[in-house]
Amino acid sequence: MDLQFGSFNLELEEFEFRKTRTFVRGWNATFGGSVASSPKIADGILYFGSMDQNVYAVNPKTGKETWRTKLGGIIIFCNPVFWKDLLMIGTLDQKFYAMNKRTGKIAWVFETGDKIGMQGNVDGRIVYFGSKDGFIYALDVSNGKEIWRFKTGGPIATPVTILGNRLFFGSYDNYIYCVDKKSAEVIWRFRTGDEILTDNPYQIHGKTIYVASFDSNIYAINIETGKEVWRFRTGKYGNSGAPFFHEGRIYSGCRDGTVYCLDAKKGKEIWRFETGSIVVQVVVRNQRIYFGNEDGDFYCLDLKGKEIWRIRTSGGNYTEPLYVDGKIYFGSMDCHLYCVDSESGEEVWRFGTSTLVKSDIGKPYDMFEVVIKKERAEEEIEEEEKYEVNVFGGLRDEYDTKNEYQVKVEYQQKMKY
Repeated sequence: MDLQFGSFNLELEEFEFRKTRTFVRGWNATFGGSVASSPKIADGILYFGSMDQNVYAVNPKTGKETWRTKLGGIIIFCNPVFWKDLLMIGTLDQKFYAMNKRTGKIAWVFETGDKIGMQGNVDGRIVYFGSKDGFIYALDVSNGKEIWRFKTGGPIATPVTILGNRLFFGSYDNYIYCVDKKSAEVIWRFRTGDEILTDNPYQIHGKTIYVASFDSNIYAINIETGKEVWRFRTGKYGNSGAPFFHEGRIYSGCRDGTVYCLDAKKGKEIWRFETGSIVVQVVVRNQRIYFGNEDGDFYCLDLKGKEIWRIRTSGGNYTEPLYVDGKIYFGSMDCHLYCVDSESGEEVWRFGTSTLVKSDIGKPYDMFEVVIKKERAEEEIEEEEKYEVNVFGGLRDEYDTKNEYQVKVEYQQKMKY
């Protein structure tokens, strides 16, 4: 097919969509009742946040509200985490809140230098989380006092994955980091081709961590060395979910609407399932695959990629599906939290937030433009040469010579654990 514009005559194949701007979707979300915070259950109560600034506690069997607490900012993709009687969650008002999970009463508040979009994770008496200000923070979970902070070269929009004495997380500076959880010293970092963001912690199986990047690749990385095991190229609009490991396979959703099933050892494609719009987080529970998409569909597939059922909501479904006792719980941009039967998809109940006015998180593909492929030929070759594993004390790359990308560690030892 030709595209003809006056004296121009160009083949359609000579065009491509190229990412030309930083991904900002969600950081400037507007007030509304939409739910993009994944629900979690603790001590028999279901908890989640909403863009109406409320944290909700709901009975998971009946959908009846137990309590709600309004915070100072919108809760976007940040999921609740727990320690003893505390629930912790971050908001776009730059603050990380801890509240009593039985009553909703706020216990302490810690303020960062910018918005908080993703969940924290707790290990022992320390909670770790990132901020758009580029720092990973370590706080005493009992009182919210800072222990240390670690600076990357860009906003943090991934949770921290914890294994032993190591923390793993990604940054908008294109790196996956592995740092010591006590000293905040870098063990290694791995460079991808674009920003790294996800709502949920990355999974580690054996000695491999599986991550996805906005460069449209899924990576398997050795957790001891930081070296690439394999990479798999997905669709053209990047990836913003955490690959899910199950029985030797990786399941991952892509922003072009495709769900991929890969061999976890080799990174080879086994099958793919097309939905037509953005898929963020895929999970496998009870030998079934569950996920939602941008168009408002929510799917259940078998492990061979065959559709079992789907239901339709009135808004995008971005949250990680929660499976408990034969029920699936998920939030929607249509201002509801849903409970459905995991086998049939039949609705059990839905819970409406304080307003049914949907939030605006921005357009999904604003950071992409149509360009001519031929202009990319030499540029793409150079980009391939830039991929490398960066182990501190080892290889250097172009970012190591630029001050604005140098990693700075600000470590404050305030207490001994």
